[in-house]
Amino acid sequence: MKIVYVLPSNLICGGHIVVLQHITRLQARGYDISICLLDRNTPASPESFEWFPYSHIPVFHPEAFPEDVDICVATFWATLIPVLNFPAQHKVYFVQSDETRFYDNPIYQSQVALTYFSNIHFMTEARWIVEWLNLNFGKSACYIPNGFDPTIIHRVDPIIPKPKDKYRILVEGSINTPFKRIKEALEVCSYFDCEVWCVSNQGKPCSDWKIDRFFYQVPFNEMKSIYSSCDILLKLSSVEGFFGPPLEMMACGGVCVVSDVTGYDEYIVNEYNALVVPNGEIELARKAIQRLIDDRDLYRQLQKNGQQTSQQMKWDTSINKLESFFLEIAQGSRLKSHTSAWIKQINQTLNAYLSLSQEIEMLRLKAQEVETLRSQVQALENSSGFQHSGNFNFNQSVFSVFKKTSNFFYQFSVLVLTKLFKLVYWIITFQFPQKLRRWRIAQIISKSGLFDTGYYWQQNPDVKLSNVDPLGHYLDIGASQGKDPNPLFDTSFYLEQYPEVTQLGMNPLAHYIMIGAKKGNKPHPLFDTTYYLEQYPDVVELGINPLLHYLTIGLEENRHPFPCSTIELPSFKLRAEPIVSEEIPKSLDPNYQTWLSFNYPTSEDLNTMAEQIQKLEYQPLISIIMPVFNPKIAYLKTAINSVLNQVYQNWQLCIADDASTNPQVYEILADYAAEDTRIKVVFRQENGHIAEASNSAFEIAMGEFIALLDHDDVLTPHALYHVVSMLNDHADADMIYSDEDKIDEQGYLSDPFFKPDWCPDSFLSKMYTCHLGVYRRSLVEQIGAFRVGYEGSQDYDLVLRLTEKTDKIFHIPNVLYHWRIHAQSTSTNIDSKNYAVMTAKKALSEAIERRGEPGTVTDVPYCLGNYHIRYELKTDDLVSIIIPTKDLGDTLNQCLKSIFEQSTYPNFEIILIDNGSTEERSLEVMKQWQEKEPEKLKVFPLKIPFNYSQINNFAVQHSQGKYLLFLNNDIEVITPDWIEALVEQAQRPSIGAVGALLLFPDDTIQHAGVIGGIFYSCGHSHKRFPFRSPGYFNQLNTITNYSAVTGACLMCRRDVFEEIGGFDETLAVNYNDIDLCFKMIDKGYRNIYLPHVVLYHYESKSRGYDSLNNFKKARLFCEGKYFQTQWKVLIEHDPCYNPNLTFDQEDYSIRT
Repeated sequence: MKIVYVLPSNLICGGHIVVLQHITRLQARGYDISICLLDRNTPASPESFEWFPYSHIPVFHPEAFPEDVDICVATFWATLIPVLNFPAQHKVYFVQSDETRFYDNPIYQSQVALTYFSNIHFMTEARWIVEWLNLNFGKSACYIPNGFDPTIIHRVDPIIPKPKDKYRILVEGSINTPFKRIKEALEVCSYFDCEVWCVSNQGKPCSDWKIDRFFYQVPFNEMKSIYSSCDILLKLSSVEGFFGPPLEMMACGGVCVVSDVTGYDEYIVNEYNALVVPNGEIELARKAIQRLIDDRDLYRQLQKNGQQTSQQMKWDTSINKLESFFLEIAQGSRLKSHTSAWIKQINQTLNAYLSLSQEIEMLRLKAQEVETLRSQVQALENSSGFQHSGNFNFNQSVFSVFKKTSNFFYQFSVLVLTKLFKLVYWIITFQFPQKLRRWRIAQIISKSGLFDTGYYWQQNPDVKLSNVDPLGHYLDIGASQGKDPNPLFDTSFYLEQYPEVTQLGMNPLAHYIMIGAKKGNKPHPLFDTTYYLEQYPDVVELGINPLLHYLTIGLEENRHPFPCSTIELPSFKLRAEPIVSEEIPKSLDPNYQTWLSFNYPTSEDLNTMAEQIQKLEYQPLISIIMPVFNPKIAYLKTAINSVLNQVYQNWQLCIADDASTNPQVYEILADYAAEDTRIKVVFRQENGHIAEASNSAFEIAMGEFIALLDHDDVLTPHALYHVVSMLNDHADADMIYSDEDKIDEQGYLSDPFFKPDWCPDSFLSKMYTCHLGVYRRSLVEQIGAFRVGYEGSQDYDLVLRLTEKTDKIFHIPNVLYHWRIHAQSTSTNIDSKNYAVMTAKKALSEAIERRGEPGTVTDVPYCLGNYHIRYELKTDDLVSIIIPTKDLGDTLNQCLKSIFEQSTYPNFEIILIDNGSTEERSLEVMKQWQEKEPEKLKVFPLKIPFNYSQINNFAVQHSQGKYLLFLNNDIEVITPDWIEALVEQAQRPSIGAVGALLLFPDDTIQHAGVIGGIFYSCGHSHKRFPFRSPGYFNQLNTITNYSAVTGACLMCRRDVFEEIGGFDETLAVNYNDIDLCFKMIDKGYRNIYLPHVVLYHYESKSRGYDSLNNFKKARLFCEGKYFQTQWKVLIEHDPCYNPNLTFDQEDYSIRT
């Protein structure tokens, strides 16, 4: 694919840095990519952008634009017109901000705005721009967020040591650009005894500005030294598309104070990783700096969180999205290229308009020149010795007339051209009748006085932020979304009550104004039009709309808007009171906060759920078990209230107080039980600990299912709704569990645990199902409920026994439970309940004995609450180690040497398949090892074109072992008992493939399991994480189920391999190992990853990478399509992964 980015110049600026990140990273992936530089004063050569590291990009001027370009990208509004005229197959507009805001000149503003009407593809770097383009221009833009490059910007030694007794503040931005507000930022700095450094890429400071050190046009890769030398970055821009420098400052260990302009909220969270001040509030910026000076703890906390934030912003994820976006465009799956006459007419009209407006701008500039000349003549006239003449007075009159005429013509032309273009655009796009009708409706609503702009902005701050006309937003989008134009007009209510409004296709407020009020329609549950007119006949006499009368006059006069109302209505609700009013909770993790904003139920969502519940055929009683002992009273109330607030109402709360010594507990529980008959309380006379207390609560449970809730935890309001919805889909379910997070003492949420579906071996490593857990009561009764002696792990023991009786286990991938964090809770510190670890190991040991798979349970080092099970080896049956190889004798020698010298398992053979080696060293190595290990090493030549599947199937036919161990020739054994550990798991009847932890030579992770769906096919779990990292909830350190493991080290039983038909030889190079594992899953086996089997992997040295030529690329594409077709279901939903986690990278970050 051939891609060209069009840039206006080669200046150092944030927008160009982003573009160069796109270009260099796509270039590294093998794409033919170059830059078209519009500035002809700059030489067209790769050195044009030498200020950006890794930049070796072909550069050319417009006259050299090639004919075979697939995608051409405009990067700035002024580059769009050339792009529209360049001969490229597809065209993309990379919108980096609302650029109309950069200009006061209406000519420029209109020019810029019109570019957003272009009929091409759009992409942008910020979420707010996505919404802004959609709201204002109806454009759907692909969101390609900016990333952070730690190889360029990272913490280094300061240029000069930082002062010990004061802060060093950095002010960054173009001095020549007013919206950067450099002078204002320096004014803030002047209040403090601090050092001030300043960086500018355009313009230099005035001599009287207080600056200790100034840097001009600094190459991007040198900025890290400046950031690392400063303590605080002060960035007070009034306009930004995406804030880049604050992220870079965070990475270098600094703290940022920024203004709350669009773009900052992509990653900045006030009081978490930076301080944010209102735009233009200089005094508040000064106070923010003072806070950092006064509060070193705050500084350190912001510093720590800022560094964590910078580590989360990864370019690889963004470039994956960009690459997919470009591929979709090239394949035609996105917006089709329109060639019809009317689209051509739009582009021609756009070009003509812009050309004409530029001519008008030139005329205005000429008029300014004439005015300047007139001023000079005036000065000459006033000078001594100048003789007045009638001739001069005549010239002066001419100048005056010309000035007035030119200014009038300029202003008139701008107005006419703008209106004319819109009119032409509407006509040729067949929108004129619709626009005319919209204009009439807007006039009616505007004149009615019933559209409250302030109220609309207050209820919809995103509209105000986007600089969108609020009435226009309501007409075009807001009404259809149920947004309300004033406190007493409920759009959703009106449409529900009067369905004819929808049938007529009318705006609901316009309908009420024109028709509804006359018919007595109610605009809101709290306003009865008929009642109001009957009660107050003076309103009829005035002929005023009754709702308008009440809002402007009646409210002040304490008139009643509906029967039985009183004047004590402190505020008008947008709609009738919902069953549950729930605001989105807060998290200090910006990624999780984003997830919550999209997934946590709003009041409207809960009302919808309440309606859906009525339609459910199966609505079982759910008994919630809550053991209580001396809880913090506030937490206890919150826990009980979270049950009362459930949108699903058919529940029973069974509380067993385990002889609490705090008398308030008794009073509160008794009060709750008296208020709601669904709450049942047992007051135990003696403390029996949590298992006995849970059993006491279980004994009074009447529900078909029980759910477990600790006395200080919180259910989300839609928790039971999701459980019952699952039961309606799976009536045979015996156990249901959900995702969970933690809630601290201030109510902030953190650490969301997005869990896999039921993975039995992962469960043997840790109690991951935990909260919320729901179980069939009859089955719990059958196994004897909670066992005394397992306190602290009574739930774990319960589920271990229960899952031996059923496999009807279902997972809800949604956070339904908040686990309380405080000093005594295991959610904060498992050391506070060490007994829980002991009882968990006891429960696990008994479970594997019951299951006939005896072994030893040990703690995972440094991961309390996580366990390793080492199973007893039943026999030491023969293991066949199968190694395909070709050339690279030293690599093969290292592999064989490590196997023979490190391995402690006695009974193995090595089947070496030589796929056409010609290198003397390779042949020599094979011969030497055959002579040294004649009983164990067997070499079979197979001279065929490389086909991994065919080679391994051939090897299996020549092997004798009960266990097959597929191994790459570039593996080096580290763990002596690696074969024993693999056999321990492979001998179990339920296990299919067993994989290991593979490391790159730099001790970062190459393989720790394979995840389906990553990058639209599959990816390696935690790739490039440092060795010994815990991973996602200690997953790297625990035995874990995955849908697949890599064929670089994969063991399975021979009978399993033969049952599934071995490797699919259609997949010669790619995906064959994953396909093998997926076939095992399909047959009911489980695949497993072992963290204690550690090997080095030098990754595909014999074969090389599949990105070297077009043939290999084509093969990768074809095999990928075949694989995706075969395993569509597993790729779209990997049961060992969670859909709330990212599919764009391999680090288990939250999908936002």
